[in-house]
Amino acid sequence: MARPGRSRSRSATTAPRRFQGQPGGPGALLAQTAFLVARNEGARTGPVDAIALVWDMDDQGDDRRRGRAQGRAAVFLPMVLGRPDPEREAWVIAGFEPENAAERDRLEAEQRSLKFDPRVEAHRLRDKNDRAPRNAKRVLAALTGGDPEREARCWIEAPLATLRARGGESGLAAFLDEVATCLGALLDPRTARR
Repeated sequence: MARPGRSRSRSATTAPRRFQGQPGGPGALLAQTAFLVARNEGARTGPVDAIALVWDMDDQGDDRRRGRAQGRAAVFLPMVLGRPDPEREAWVIAGFEPENAAERDRLEAEQRSLKFDPRVEAHRLRDKNDRAPRNAKRVLAALTGGDPEREARCWIEAPLATLRARGGESGLAAFLDEVATCLGALLDPRTARR
């Protein structure tokens, strides 16, 4: 018999709302749910070795950092947490290098308008209004011409040293360090402890 005010059954995949006896912060349930999805997918397709969870800070950094750390502590796989500040577009902009004269012109126009290089200071692109000069989504679309394939090349082809140098304030350098530290052995078996 169900107790009043409670659901009749609790799904086995429902993540708890408390973490180590504390209420879950923003992102705690998200991190644990990512683990449950990975575990279920692993049961279907083969083992999952690690999880990378990237969630924009959106000016809620401290709360979201704490919540995701709670969620990571509750899972049983290596989990790398990405914290784009203010949002993931800042990370993509960090990897932008003009490929032709039109792209060089677009970059120069953005630098003149912003009065800084958005690739180096993407963390300053905090406006929420999509049309505002300092909106990361707008700047990325302007630089890449709104082309998703061009956007992808910004982070796929950019040298790691460039991403680290430009991504300190946006959280990208910390994410790359965490990937190397937490997942290095998975990515390069030669680095695994013998």
